[in-house]
Amino acid sequence: MRSYRDRIEAAARRAGPLIAALDVPPGSPRPAVAAARAIEGARGSACAAKVNFHLLLRLGPAEVSALCSAARRAGMLCVADIKLNDIGSTNEAACSALWSMGFDAVIANPIMGPDALARLARSAHARGRGVVALCHMSAPEAIGGRADPHRHCPRLLPAEP
Repeated sequence: MRSYRDRIEAAARRAGPLIAALDVPPGSPRPAVAAARAIEGARGSACAAKVNFHLLLRLGPAEVSALCSAARRAGMLCVADIKLNDIGSTNEAACSALWSMGFDAVIANPIMGPDALARLARSAHARGRGVVALCHMSAPEAIGGRADPHRHCPRLLPAEP
């Protein structure tokens, strides 16, 4: 089983380091169609597709699984942008459901603490999946505005084996 790191690095070498955000606005008609079009539009230009939380909830497991499959056919990995930040058992249950839908990685909020985040990362790595630790929100209303995340975020996750 190839690690998430190996797979995302290979995808980035092929298509570049961008991650396509499937940020279909809430209330949009036919959100699965809009997301699939975004995947096709990003083909060859993005290493991954990111499914935001409200799209994931609106579509349900079968349609989300189909989106992850479409991303893979387009040469991209699929990332669940849910900013996971709960206790260990809840994180494990959420990730188990996400992995079964075909996600390669989850975005997690380190507010859960370094030990919980490390446990989550070790569990994901054991399954060939990844954890992307949120260290800065791009939204203008985020604390600190659009600060440089590299300057403000220490290395939080353990390295993959």
